[in-house]
Amino acid sequence: MRTQFAVSLFLVQLLCINCQMEESSKATNIAIGKPTEQSSTDWHAESRKAVDGDSDGEFCHGSCTLTKIEFDPWWKTNLLKSRSVYSISLKNREDCCSMRLAGAEIRVGNNEMFHENQLCGTVTSEMVNHGSVIDIQCNDDGAPIEGQFVSVQVKSKRGALSLCEVEVYAGEVDREFDVTGPHVTVGPPIQGCAVPGGLVNLAKGMESEQSSRTRTELEPWWKVDLEDEHEVYKVTITNRQDCCANGILNAEIRVGNSENILENSVCGSMIPEDVVQQESIDVVCACGLPLVGRYVSVQLIGQREALTLCEVEVYGNPQQLIQRTMQPIPNTGVIGPLLPSPVTLPSGEIVQPGIGPNPVILPSGRTVYPQPGPQPAPVTLPSGQTAVPQPYYCPVPYDVENVAANMPARQSSTTAGAVPERAVDGDTNSDFAGNSCTQTKREQNSYWVVDLLEPKDVYLVTITNRKDCCDFRIKGAEIHVGNSYDISDNDLCGNFAISGTTAYQETIDVYCGCGLPVRGRYVSVQIPNKKQTLTLCEVEVWAHNVLDLTAAPIDWGTAEPFTFAPDADYTTAEPCPMPPDLISIATEMPATQSSLQNGGVPERAVDDNRNTDFSGKSCTKTKKEYQPWWRVDLAESRDVYMITITNRQDCCPFKLKNAEVRIGDSENIAENTVCGQRVSGRVSLQETIEVVCKCGEPIRGRYVSIQLQNKTQTLTLCEVDVWSLDDVEVTTTADTLESCPVPSDLLNVAEDRFATQSSTKGNGDANRAVDKNSNSWNLPSGSCSQTNKEHEAWWQVDLGKSRDIYYVTITNRADCCSYRLKNAEVVIGHTRSLDEATLCGTRITGAAANEKKIDVICSCGKPITGRFVGVYLPNTTQSLTLCEVEVWAHGPLEFTTLEPTTQSAMLRTTVDPCPVPDGLVNIAEGKNAFQSSEERNANALRAVDGDKNSDFAGRSCTLTSKEEEPWWKLDLGRSRDIYHVTITNRLDCCRGLRNAEIRVGSHDDYKMNGLCGRITADDSALETIDVICDCGQPISGRFISVSLPSSGRDKSLNLCEVEVFAFYQDESLFTTVLPERCPLPDGLEDIAKDKPVRQSSTKGPNKPTRAVDGIKNSDLGGKSCSQTEKESEPWWQLDLGNSYDVYKVVITNRFDCCSYRIKNAEVRVGESPTILDNEMCGEERITGDIAEQKTINVMCGCREPIRGRYVSIQIADKNQMLALCEVQVFVSGGEQFPVLADWGGQGEMTCPFPEGLINSAQGMSAIQSSENRGGKAKRAVDGTHNSDYAGKSCTQTNKEEEPYWVVDLGKTRTVYEVIITNRMDCCSFRLKGAEIRVGNREDFRENKLCRYTTITGQEASLETVKVTCECGNPGRGRYVSIQIVGKKQILSLCEVEVWTLPDELEMPTTLMPTTLPPTTTEKVCYVPARAENVALHKPTSTSSVKQRAKSDRVVDGNKNSDFNDGSCSLTKKEEDPWWMVDLGSSHNVWKVVITNRMDCCSFKLDGAEIRVGDDPDALQDNALCDTRLTKSGVNKIETIELFCKCDSYLTGRYVSVQLRQIVRNLSLCEVEIFATQ
Repeated sequence: MRTQFAVSLFLVQLLCINCQMEESSKATNIAIGKPTEQSSTDWHAESRKAVDGDSDGEFCHGSCTLTKIEFDPWWKTNLLKSRSVYSISLKNREDCCSMRLAGAEIRVGNNEMFHENQLCGTVTSEMVNHGSVIDIQCNDDGAPIEGQFVSVQVKSKRGALSLCEVEVYAGEVDREFDVTGPHVTVGPPIQGCAVPGGLVNLAKGMESEQSSRTRTELEPWWKVDLEDEHEVYKVTITNRQDCCANGILNAEIRVGNSENILENSVCGSMIPEDVVQQESIDVVCACGLPLVGRYVSVQLIGQREALTLCEVEVYGNPQQLIQRTMQPIPNTGVIGPLLPSPVTLPSGEIVQPGIGPNPVILPSGRTVYPQPGPQPAPVTLPSGQTAVPQPYYCPVPYDVENVAANMPARQSSTTAGAVPERAVDGDTNSDFAGNSCTQTKREQNSYWVVDLLEPKDVYLVTITNRKDCCDFRIKGAEIHVGNSYDISDNDLCGNFAISGTTAYQETIDVYCGCGLPVRGRYVSVQIPNKKQTLTLCEVEVWAHNVLDLTAAPIDWGTAEPFTFAPDADYTTAEPCPMPPDLISIATEMPATQSSLQNGGVPERAVDDNRNTDFSGKSCTKTKKEYQPWWRVDLAESRDVYMITITNRQDCCPFKLKNAEVRIGDSENIAENTVCGQRVSGRVSLQETIEVVCKCGEPIRGRYVSIQLQNKTQTLTLCEVDVWSLDDVEVTTTADTLESCPVPSDLLNVAEDRFATQSSTKGNGDANRAVDKNSNSWNLPSGSCSQTNKEHEAWWQVDLGKSRDIYYVTITNRADCCSYRLKNAEVVIGHTRSLDEATLCGTRITGAAANEKKIDVICSCGKPITGRFVGVYLPNTTQSLTLCEVEVWAHGPLEFTTLEPTTQSAMLRTTVDPCPVPDGLVNIAEGKNAFQSSEERNANALRAVDGDKNSDFAGRSCTLTSKEEEPWWKLDLGRSRDIYHVTITNRLDCCRGLRNAEIRVGSHDDYKMNGLCGRITADDSALETIDVICDCGQPISGRFISVSLPSSGRDKSLNLCEVEVFAFYQDESLFTTVLPERCPLPDGLEDIAKDKPVRQSSTKGPNKPTRAVDGIKNSDLGGKSCSQTEKESEPWWQLDLGNSYDVYKVVITNRFDCCSYRIKNAEVRVGESPTILDNEMCGEERITGDIAEQKTINVMCGCREPIRGRYVSIQIADKNQMLALCEVQVFVSGGEQFPVLADWGGQGEMTCPFPEGLINSAQGMSAIQSSENRGGKAKRAVDGTHNSDYAGKSCTQTNKEEEPYWVVDLGKTRTVYEVIITNRMDCCSFRLKGAEIRVGNREDFRENKLCRYTTITGQEASLETVKVTCECGNPGRGRYVSIQIVGKKQILSLCEVEVWTLPDELEMPTTLMPTTLPPTTTEKVCYVPARAENVALHKPTSTSSVKQRAKSDRVVDGNKNSDFNDGSCSLTKKEEDPWWMVDLGSSHNVWKVVITNRMDCCSFKLDGAEIRVGDDPDALQDNALCDTRLTKSGVNKIETIELFCKCDSYLTGRYVSVQLRQIVRNLSLCEVEIFATQ
């Protein structure tokens, strides 16, 4: 079979008249063993089986591939480098199913997205029927097709793809990609190939990487980064000698500037068999001539081996290339590189090498890479080989300018809105999604032209090529310059079309004539004799911008030379006067930068060390990235006159070109003011660069930044001096203990108290600042607290009770960094909120921050009362370090575990008893309880079952798993005043309550609540432990917790009973049973039925009137419940028409599902239509327990009603839907008030329009789905109300499915009413079924309905149709649409008026309660309608799992945001926790929607990053979707939407959510990923 296959192939090749015989005779099958992929795999038939060399056509023999049955299945191989492909042979299955291959397309090209590659051929049914071997000839106008990737795909049908073998026949290497000419390899150096003297090993100490460490793999590689571009003459490899020396056979060395080694030039030839056994192997790159590049690689070609290298030495010139070459060329007016030294060959002939593609910096700041000049003659070596010297440099005048910017442009066609003007807009963004690239259709001879308006002398044309995809399209393009409008008549700029190699570059420089310009008015780029799309992201035309068209051209041989002075200051023409007493204020201030490389931390630029050698460890360095930046924080706004930059000089000073300095008060550097001019190319070569801001006038700001503009580069700074006047402290002198006497009996009440801080760096725990160890040497002693470097870092200690505090003493860090405490504030308060606390004394000054001990006197002899003492750094990004904090106040030190009035024999006390009031009762029994985990069925409710048995066998004790911070929590349902907590401890074993913390507060996250007490080691041995919260003073809270703080080891928590003591209170205000002691008056009646109502929004047909229709059906399907959209704090409001005494409100809750949604609802009664102005009915919001009831009684007061006209129900502090199946309001007294006239529907509340509404649609831009009989869309906004179509003022579409019309109001507006003038000469009925939508989405179908019903048949019979948006909820948006839904019809509109407020800021309170969020201009982001959630039930993974909350819960389709219902994931508390979903293949991801946890902890998503990409192992390498989540964007927000690129998408297979630089749990309830294929 193998012989028959080869013979068939040979015969077909002989008969192919299109093949070039000489080339094809060298073709071999190069596909064997190459990497492969396919769209899916079935029956374990992997893609690699098609290149295993086995052409057996029987599937059961195991050598055929097979995909699943799917749409458009495909297979692909990577040839690892571009080849000239002549033919491809496919071996089809012989056992069955051969027709599956019919219609398959075979493509070849250099794009991994193989759909973009050139078609080699298509498999026809006739080919399939002819035999199992199918030969496809690849022919591009008589030549082979070049490419690295070969694909087979069955298009436009559903099926499986099966291949038994794919053979790819190609020449050795496509000549266009092998650009280095002849090569020589020498073992010990071969006679006849010399290299210059004075070369050094450039690779020593440099960073390197390799494909794997020891793995045997296909074509392994190793690469070293020389950090900068160098001339490389020779590479010496020390080969392994203990064994395996032949493992380096066929190794190939490459040198170049691309990180993709296959794009670089080959140095020498592959290592042959005759030298492979030698220990030292010299590879000479081009027989005495260098290759230029930054990266040097070694790769085994065509072998599956392990690559071992004992040493690699790269010999080249020790000086970085640009430093030697960038000097004035003598006797010219040109700044350019000097030529390298001549090379004397063994024959005695002297060869003058050129300088290759080295950069040239023009005075305009433009860096260009010269094209070759005239080719030097080839040199014949004694060995018989021929060496071709590199070309000479083509000079460019130093004073040329880009004359194309903003000039008129045209192109052969336009597609995707990519107009020709984009190529001259000054934006060099090479990503098409950036809306700065042109694009034509795929057509023959596509072209683009710019009109310079007058003839210019053009020396150089620079093209910014598209790089997000399709860069190869520009291959073959020609640039012409001339005065003819017909571009084919103009002269060619440059001698060649753009080559395939050049086409892969982002920036392409085309020199018109080596040192001589081409003159012309029109500059064109054209791809001739080819059908292709032309895309240009920027075109710069470098010429003399002279107005005198008759001036003679410059004689470059006689022109006066330009003198370049390295020390000259080119930033200003004349010196600027400066104040004489400026000082540098940046030293040791906090600094940050965009990224970090080679240890070049940002702080090095402000370390007062001006060493310009990077090895001196005093220079910063970022990664090579787009627009890298560095920023220093001066801690306060200062007047800055000048910036001095010490530039790197050991190499690379030119990298600072285009650097821009900005100063201002925003951390976002783009919002700050530019200081001086950008650093030019000439100035960038200086060691010291001065940037003067405003020539004697300062710029004020706190942040100073340096950023490279519009380039991808590394940013290195050796020192930055910021020059300002020496500010005198204007604050008053801080009080001292000498000037402010304080009582002598004060005690430090902070010792061993519980402390917290904003974050923890390393081992710098917050409690170290109250550990009685005041050692100020942080690192050796381990006695200082420390936060991460963050914005407004804080530290806080809980004193356990309120104290009269006189002063605070801080022991500052002394081993370094004491200045970090500058501007710190000490605050004292009664709650944990720093914002509500009182400032103690004044901010710490810069002088005080240098002291070891800092006394902060609160009020000079007068105390400040509070329980919580905090230290924080306002408006500063810095790390906060405290070695000790002492709080000086009156009072006893211990008071947490004290003896109550009623003593117990088991109680033990350490200080005097602390009395508590009589009459307290246990309010915990039977309440809802939770715990961190559960072991042995010992659930949390056992601790509140009333059973105090302390033996675990009695089944009355709780038990958690062993974990880092186990906890137990009780929910009382509402806030209560708690006096003490009594715990029954387990005594049969374990007594593990030592250091347990009891907390009380209103936060569901127990760590946010106040500390009631901490159990001591002695007390943890007792059976009954009584913890008194504040020695007779209660602590208010709804939640009581018992937890074991982290101690470095896992432990379990046992509780046999928890009793919480408070005064008895009426528990019936939220129950269905009324207490006997609080009877209601006789004769109360429900008066809510059929009264006017309104709500914040309406979902579907669930109008607000349904809640007062007298029907108590609690099933939404019964059409008797109201419901709002899911929104922030939804509300419903009833107007009783007159004031009444309201005693009780009864709510029939929805019970077919979702009863929990009414949790947190507030009932209010009052005289104001503004909800929050009214009084709350009931003491608290509806709790989670009450929300589970079908009927909820809310008592307004015991015997004392609330009087009012308006009754409202609103869910507070949540993003939720509000559903009410019936609301009854029981009153007595008052008179009936007539119901107001209907406005929006039967029984709905009258909502008068505000005065002064305007028609915002007239004259605005409009579109429609189609146009018929001249009925343009703009007719409907022309101000004419003629309803006769003959009057030419009506629109008309074709008869089509769901026709539409849309008007763009120009900006977001509040829409109250839409009035349509209907066509009346005929056909008015056509408007029936139309719906009106208002919103900010360009895809109007995603906008909200103006009203929930479509236009009725009765309305459609009228000439004027008025559609009023929901009462109290006017539509808001930029786009208003009218669409006939659900049928095929013609849409005709004679006028559309959209009535809005003239001033968006005025909103009457009678129409919009203050509880609604403020109006803002919404961000409009486009997501196509076809995008769907592709994450559902896909494979997921996570960094860890806690409480069995697995990662797959997040894609189960259940959006329940309560963790306890089992649909949310949860990781352990760890650093940088993550969750990830595998979509199976790459998708275009437009939007990610996260359902956040709402039963608690919603804020914990603060700092989360959502990333999309194809790397599952390095999440940070994937692209960021939208921005990092902030606390304000997640706290109490259930649904979080992220638009990846707003108007575009990110592509990737993996989507991840990760908390960055945070130690925390990650919890997600649902993630939806809206994407397209």
